[in-house]
Amino acid sequence: MNNTNLTFPKLQEALVRTINQTYSNLKNTQYKLQTSETTIGDISFNKIQIQVYDKTTGELIIKQDIYNSLVDNKIFSASINYNSEKEKEVMEEVFFKSVKSKKRWVTIYKNNA
Repeated sequence: MNNTNLTFPKLQEALVRTINQTYSNLKNTQYKLQTSETTIGDISFNKIQIQVYDKTTGELIIKQDIYNSLVDNKIFSASINYNSEKEKEVMEEVFFKSVKSKKRWVTIYKNNA
C-alpha cells in the first residue's frame, strides 16, 4: 500500500483484513470479528472486537478489543486482551480514564517527541 494514499479509513480496512488473515490461518481455532465505532471522552474510536475459540471444544481462548483513533493527526491504538468480563472491566476502566485525561498524555507525548 502506498503511504502517500493512506487514509485512516483505508488503514482500518487494512487492519481488519490483516486480522482476518491472521486468525483464519491459525490451526484448530475459530474466531468472530466485529467492528463498531465508540466515543470515549471526546475521542471517537474505531473498535475491533475479536473472540478466539478452540475449534474442537468451542472453549474461549481469548477476547481482544482493539481501539484506534486519530489524535493530533497521529494514529493512536490500544489493545485490551482478556479472558473474563472482570478482567475486561478493570482494563477498560484504566484505559477509559487515561483517554479522558487526554490533555495529560498529549502533553507527555509532545514533550517526548
